[in-house]
Amino acid sequence: MKKLKLLSLFLVMGIFSCPIFNKTVSNVPVEIIKIKETKDIKLSYKPFISNLCLDSNENFYFIDGNVIKKVDQKGNLTIIAGKEEDDFYPEDGNIDGDLSTAKFGEIIKMNYVENEKLFYFVEKFKMKDNKDKYNYFARKLSNNKIETIYKIGNIDKKDNNSKNYRINFISKEGEIYFEEYIRPNWSGMKITKDNQVIKVEGSGNFLDYEGTFYSLRNESLDSYSEDYSLYVRVENKWKKIIDGTLIHHLLNISIDKNNNVYIVEDFFRQNLDGDIMSNSYQPPLIHKISKKNILELKEPLALYKKEFVIAELYGDDSIVSEHSIIVSEDGNRLYGFNQFNSNNIVKVNIGSKK
Repeated sequence: MKKLKLLSLFLVMGIFSCPIFNKTVSNVPVEIIKIKETKDIKLSYKPFISNLCLDSNENFYFIDGNVIKKVDQKGNLTIIAGKEEDDFYPEDGNIDGDLSTAKFGEIIKMNYVENEKLFYFVEKFKMKDNKDKYNYFARKLSNNKIETIYKIGNIDKKDNNSKNYRINFISKEGEIYFEEYIRPNWSGMKITKDNQVIKVEGSGNFLDYEGTFYSLRNESLDSYSEDYSLYVRVENKWKKIIDGTLIHHLLNISIDKNNNVYIVEDFFRQNLDGDIMSNSYQPPLIHKISKKNILELKEPLALYKKEFVIAELYGDDSIVSEHSIIVSEDGNRLYGFNQFNSNNIVKVNIGSKK
């Protein structure tokens, strides 16, 4: 056993002596966009920023607490929809209308449709008769008007102790992917544009571009596990492209218009038994895997392969990798919130110097 552990240690030392872990892989130009807060508009960060979206001018849209906010390339912060208030119960919230009169619950998912200039978003409301359960409403924001388009849940029903819901994703077409729990299993579901509910394969947080879906899933029964695997749906079948057991911490993904996938990953030096060899901080790595690579894969990738690493981020250039990241449509710029100053956005020019 000791010989085996010693051999494992030598193997790992060999892997981690690769140049990828000893020097910067790519000296990418990094810029910082400083967010300009005002007396009336600030970043609340409750519970955390999520669902970054970009428009054609690369303005940012994201969920901040119960509010959808926008940051332009000059750092100006504005509110698009929502109110800085606690969750409403159903009888008090989910009121449609213009932005001045509409009421909002807790916004948990959103997507922006550039060609239609509208937002789709999903909110959750506590049930009036069962405060431990929620109803979910999908709504549309267009021309400063709020309209409810779908309802998920058991609106005001008292006899629903066996069901629960988990909203995974809302597509640019307004389709909602969610999971429904009927003891003892979770089932993947989708609400289509014509309001039909159908069963779908797969689970986890989805990300798509023009019909190609990626799913980041925690497959461990341990809810605290960091072993996230990455799947892509090809020809209506899910294919594992990254095995969560082969990396330390797969944090976030984004895709460009050509369905190339960008992955941010944290690394710590560890041996094959999972023991930490060094407490020294390792910078987040940015990987790019092309659609061609993905379609040709015969087995899941191990991300320590140098060929897929396009950047490392250090110090003030580092990003909060637990939050959403977003890549521009052309794949030349990647954005995320700054690790050490939450009022800054890190702009990584990975393909050009725009």
